[in-house]
Amino acid sequence: DAIASLSGREGLAGVVVVSDGAANRGRDPVQAARELGRPVSTVVVEGPRGWNASIEEVMVNPTARAGQPTPIAVRLRNQGSGSRRAHVTVSEGAEVMAQKDVVLPPNGEETVEEMTLTPRRPGLAFYRVQLDGGPGETMNADNRRAAVQTVTPDRQRVLVLVPGPNWDWTWLKRAVDGDSSWAAEHAQIR
Repeated sequence: DAIASLSGREGLAGVVVVSDGAANRGRDPVQAARELGRPVSTVVVEGPRGWNASIEEVMVNPTARAGQPTPIAVRLRNQGSGSRRAHVTVSEGAEVMAQKDVVLPPNGEETVEEMTLTPRRPGLAFYRVQLDGGPGETMNADNRRAAVQTVTPDRQRVLVLVPGPNWDWTWLKRAVDGDSSWAAEHAQIR
């Protein structure tokens, strides 16, 4: 809001902002600086409460199979000067699908934490990823992200019974084994 209030001031050559780097009230400072139309420089200061952990990105495969483990990766960042311990939770509805204690490196360095979750039902899975950075964090709004994954049914199990090897059975075996949606077992009738 302070940057936006400078709009239209006569003789303004530029602005220097002294901040801890966390925007927790008012307008978006980057957008306000763009609208100002003057150079805006920043000086970052960090007090005892000047740190912020955030979820930068959630990466999940576009599809998974119900009942089969699938990876999920969460890219995290800590804008504080010291390493921090944090906790990442992935949930679907009220069910916790995966969780992990992590150490966030200091000074804006990013880390990617990988976890495994197992979708329960076919359909669209809506995952909520939450980062608990602990007490003293300046902003919690960037500690939540969502991800969506299409979950297909698990492989259909099929038992193929044949009186003995023949060309028809060989063709059927190749066709069924080549289809990733089938889990076939082959047996001979005696």
